[in-house]
Amino acid sequence: MSGKVVEKTVYLGTFAHSKSLKELEIAHDAAIFVDENGKIAAVERGVADEAAAKSFFPQLNWSESQEKPIQIVKSKEEQFFFPGFIDTHIHASQYPNAGIFGKSTLLDWLNTYTFPLEASLSALPTAQRVYARCIARTLSHGTTTAAYYATISVPATNLLADLCLAAGQRALIGRCCMDSLAPDYYRDAGPDESIADTKATIAHIASIDPTHALVKPIITPRFAPSCSRKLLTGLGELQKETGLPVQTHISENKREIDLVAELFPEAKSYAEVYDTHGLLGPKTVLAHAVHITDEERALIKKRGAGISHCPCRPGDGCERWVLAVGAGGGEAGAVV
Repeated sequence: MSGKVVEKTVYLGTFAHSKSLKELEIAHDAAIFVDENGKIAAVERGVADEAAAKSFFPQLNWSESQEKPIQIVKSKEEQFFFPGFIDTHIHASQYPNAGIFGKSTLLDWLNTYTFPLEASLSALPTAQRVYARCIARTLSHGTTTAAYYATISVPATNLLADLCLAAGQRALIGRCCMDSLAPDYYRDAGPDESIADTKATIAHIASIDPTHALVKPIITPRFAPSCSRKLLTGLGELQKETGLPVQTHISENKREIDLVAELFPEAKSYAEVYDTHGLLGPKTVLAHAVHITDEERALIKKRGAGISHCPCRPGDGCERWVLAVGAGGGEAGAVV
């Protein structure tokens, strides 16, 4: 939690949640008891009213007084409770560019719109404004957990972690690592510097949330074309050393895949680039995966990695969703 003092709370009414990809459960007359630390203390069914809810207080060693009231939040007849959304792939730094793409290609879009915007967030007042709006908007839509990409700036990335903690949003915070294929004004000075800066953000998050109860760092090579072999190797070693999760992109469009083949001719596939550098495992979240091959699906599943499937074009990606989900051996949310 963010350190805020909260009351014990009982949520009473109808709850809806997915037990699996194919199973939806709707529970009427149910109650969830949440303690003052924001932790679920109990889940009970057959709780028709407030009196029934209060009958469970002795079992929980809960006592109510004027100084320490227990809040009861009851859904109305047409309302229901549901779990918070988990966004497994979101660029907080690109929030002002939401909806901007047009007829541009991915690589042109990065150079024309994305890199200039992300570079501007090295100014902390700008980063404060953008990140605060992004967090507020995602929370307002029910996103209680998010895997964020920030920028290459350590101070701005650390600020994003601070803001998530203060807002009470559970978050994975990634400083973008990129020492290649980017403009001179927006790239890491080199692989050693990139890894050192990533370690600086890891240390900062440990200082503000030592147990990673709410905010946790995530190792973030932007995507293979923007990283040298030395950087990918170093990040793989850092993952092995720390056990932290990894997030990156894969196969968003065909030109990108061709570029990876040109830059890494020794690799049989895009997924193999990450695998050979120690970045493909059960704590890895691969974004997009629109054009992965059957062999890549098998490799991703074997390694237990997760896929955050974000098709760049509906006609290109939506019909492949079932294949992509089937490839992910682990659920992306499991890395949190």
